[in-house]
Amino acid sequence: MSNLLVQNIKHTNGTTAQTIDSSGHVTDSVRPYFSYRLDTAQSVATSTQTNIVHNLLISQRGDDYSTSTGFYTAPITGLYQFNADVQIATDTQWQWFLQHTNAGGTGIRTYVAHNQSSGGKTTHANASYMIYMTATDYVHVRVAHFYGSNRDFYGHFNGYFIG
Repeated sequence: MSNLLVQNIKHTNGTTAQTIDSSGHVTDSVRPYFSYRLDTAQSVATSTQTNIVHNLLISQRGDDYSTSTGFYTAPITGLYQFNADVQIATDTQWQWFLQHTNAGGTGIRTYVAHNQSSGGKTTHANASYMIYMTATDYVHVRVAHFYGSNRDFYGHFNGYFIG
């Protein structure tokens, strides 16, 4: 049996891709991730669907989430884990979902996370999805508000590359 003894795996340009410590723990220095939340409520008009734009950075590696559009664009092809939650504090019929679109904008997959009436109290709904994405595909959180006056929504959105 052969052994490959290595501490760092690097690209020919000198960028370290992985480090293995003396206990065998592997660190991937370039695995992308992001975590954002809304720092103030985002209003959604009645009978509309709206992209929720999470604008307050919690942490990230890479610059793949846009605080102007609310889109996370996959930097590399592979499997990603996404987590999101949405909160509303008034009586209304509403739905939120994660939408995955291919780079050409023609292939849209929607993952419905929550669809109900909030019943006059604060409603908090969260969901997690693993999605295989091709580089330049994007995902975002959308909210649909069905009746009543404009409503304020809050929430978080995060994700990371699995492999």
